[in-house]
Amino acid sequence: SEAHRVVRPGGGLVLGFLPRDTAWANIYADRARAGDPLYASAQFYAPGEVAQMLAVAGWQPVARRSTLFSRPEQPPVVPEKPRDGLVPGAGFVAWASRKPVPCWP
Repeated sequence: SEAHRVVRPGGGLVLGFLPRDTAWANIYADRARAGDPLYASAQFYAPGEVAQMLAVAGWQPVARRSTLFSRPEQPPVVPEKPRDGLVPGAGFVAWASRKPVPCWP
């Protein structure tokens, strides 16, 4: 909501997040539970929750891309190409949204 308030109409917002209940998010959630101060305030959301928060705040979705398809304990695939959309099991999602331009009569 705060980003929506300060961004000009037609402006954009890009969120990057680790979807809840993925292997990648679980690592950082475990660190938070263990008292690591770097992750103590970390929150993880399901993509549907992110979509709802953005819609309620007035953002229109533009694009979503997913990456981190290997598990954290596996060697990384380099380079790894992101895939369009929300890919189940992806460890990271980038979500672009735009603030609508008002239509005045």
